[in-house]
Amino acid sequence: MSDKSRQFPPRFIDALLAYASDPTQWPKLAEVLDSQSGSLQDIDPSAFLTLLSQAETLAWQLRNETVADLTGCDYYLFDNQRELIQPKASEGAAQAQLPPGISEANLAAAWNEIDAGAHHALVEVSAENATSFAYLALSEHLPSTLAGQQDVHAGLLVARNLPADQIRRVMQSSFNLTAAEVAVCLRLSYGNQLKDVADQLHISTNTARNHLQAVFDKTGLNRQSDLILMMTQLSVVLAVVSQAQYADQSPSVGKNETYPRHQFAILGGQQRPRRLAYRVYGFGERTIIYFHESGGTSQLLPETAQLAERFNLQIIAIERPGSGFSDPLENYSFHHVANDTAELLDQLGISQVSLIGFLAGASYALATASLLGDRVDEVLLVAGRGPASFLEEETSALGVLRHQLMSQPWLLSTFFNILRSRANENTNRRALMQVYGSNQHDKALLESRADILRHMISYTLESLTISGAGLIGEIRCFSQPAVIDLEAITAAVTVWHGDADTVASYKSLADKLGDFPYKPRIFPNHGSLLIYEHWPEVLAFFEQTE
Repeated sequence: MSDKSRQFPPRFIDALLAYASDPTQWPKLAEVLDSQSGSLQDIDPSAFLTLLSQAETLAWQLRNETVADLTGCDYYLFDNQRELIQPKASEGAAQAQLPPGISEANLAAAWNEIDAGAHHALVEVSAENATSFAYLALSEHLPSTLAGQQDVHAGLLVARNLPADQIRRVMQSSFNLTAAEVAVCLRLSYGNQLKDVADQLHISTNTARNHLQAVFDKTGLNRQSDLILMMTQLSVVLAVVSQAQYADQSPSVGKNETYPRHQFAILGGQQRPRRLAYRVYGFGERTIIYFHESGGTSQLLPETAQLAERFNLQIIAIERPGSGFSDPLENYSFHHVANDTAELLDQLGISQVSLIGFLAGASYALATASLLGDRVDEVLLVAGRGPASFLEEETSALGVLRHQLMSQPWLLSTFFNILRSRANENTNRRALMQVYGSNQHDKALLESRADILRHMISYTLESLTISGAGLIGEIRCFSQPAVIDLEAITAAVTVWHGDADTVASYKSLADKLGDFPYKPRIFPNHGSLLIYEHWPEVLAFFEQTE
């Protein structure tokens, strides 16, 4: 492991690896980031990003192996004396000797990290034209098919390299690269300098540089380190799609649910057109725009279409940039989303609307009401989060994590890349229970209403369809100073909020609204999920106020 990567505190690396293996371990990462944030401020992360991408790839292979067959990696098992055990496995099983490229010194350094309290550690594997990493873990953190073998105390797992031709095909099809451009990329990803790449390909350095610039133009990147990082993370995606099934074998969510098909608007004009995705529920006379929560999409509860018909409503749920099927928009703000909404309404020929903002969606609803003025007649904020409240008063583990991710921008994309690559039904179910289960009322709701939890799992998976850019954009949006002209809002505003909400506090929203007039309704003992428990009542609210 390089000197630069060794500068990172072992607890930090351990927490990142734990999170890469299981995203529900994010509270531990938040704790470590909070306690060691000062020591991370001056570290150059460039070398560590490649190392982390290797760990992501390996974590993917470990977590997505079937119980009966370990196909993505070779493994080496140790007993209590740290002696190698001959594994009982089929073709490709490791022999009772260290794999090529792993030195006794590197393995000893990893054991030292384990002795210091880490559950797992990376071990550098030296190979021709490349450096990879093995993963040393105690038995309780190994796949069950390994941990269950007799006398196993720990295991060393080495990811098998994905074929270069597989990466080549994906890059060419995804970014329309030429064969020569891909060849330059692949050799750079092996750690070669551009001059060495040119020599290997028997071309001039200028030609190699031109190929590299063409790749930058087609991928939207502008640094060689970003390109290498993208390619290592591309291997994570390949590891995902090459697996026949997830480790979680539970039935797929959403199969028995009915959601309207996506519709798409093209925004931004001819210069920089981008896609905005949305769904429409019902065909009533009154139009409602729904602004979803963080990690949400245009999926509303399955009974929404029937309720919309009952209450004579047309509900349009818009997916913000980078969420679901909407194209990403770099550094978007509340005002960008308001402008997108206004442009969509103009294209649809809709002159008058009402707004619903749920959790983070409340701030976008306020910004839209401010922009549209008299075109908005009613605004309902449910468990609303005020603008910029992510980083101000929130003291929960989730709030600490958001704050630390913003203070370490190089970690922000990595965090959500892992989250996206690790997303599956089981992981999302556990994460949702972790976030919302801190409120006993909401926990009981999720435990008793399988349909609500199933719906939430479905939309959180859909939110990561294109990328993690939506979640990244959300964090950045809420971290910036936001000025929403509340005086420009002419619509009546109503606030529904639980008095035991641990995710979005009513006090924070009330402070943001200040002297702005609104009608509050407080639900005793409720947390953040009251919109799901009271969804028919939410929609009936607009029928009553028509």
